[in-house]
Amino acid sequence: MEGTVLRWRTFCDELESFLEYCSRQETYPNNICAQSILERMENVLVTLRIIHDNVLELRVEAEDDVDIQEFEGAVQDLIVSCQRVSSWWQDFVDSEHANAQAPSYLDTRYQTPQNSRVGAQGRPRFDISSDQLEYLSSLSFSWTQIASILGVSRMTIFRRRRDLNIPMRTSTLCDEELRRLIVNWKTEMPNIGVTIITG
Repeated sequence: MEGTVLRWRTFCDELESFLEYCSRQETYPNNICAQSILERMENVLVTLRIIHDNVLELRVEAEDDVDIQEFEGAVQDLIVSCQRVSSWWQDFVDSEHANAQAPSYLDTRYQTPQNSRVGAQGRPRFDISSDQLEYLSSLSFSWTQIASILGVSRMTIFRRRRDLNIPMRTSTLCDEELRRLIVNWKTEMPNIGVTIITG
């Protein structure tokens, strides 16, 4: 009987090392690791339940054995820990599967329509209205961000702004407020550059 208990304790010690490994892997999880952990965890839970049942039988035989009672509690704690770890990894696999089923950003990105130009040379022009540009600009998107949203180059946005006579955004701050802001920024961040301040 002591040899069996010793093997069980060895198994539980190895299991604690495995649980620490699982915990470290949660930092940068991946599907391959998750599948491996879930397969091993399934076997571990079966083994732990068998050990727990055997410990219960031993406990009935030796009612006053404190070591067996403590070991039973430890096995029960390991079962709960393993179930928690298994649940975390199963949730990870399920979320990865759901993400794989969802369309990617590139599949759903807005594409600016092109004008059909019959008989004209060169590439068709993108159909970008002044309303689109003014609306996106009013939402405080930069011109580079607007180009990304519309799926065109930044130069296309600059040419379209020029063609549609859309001015650069101007600030509503008076000179004194602007000066105060710049002084505060330079005080808080002395290495700030002109490019960051001007946007």
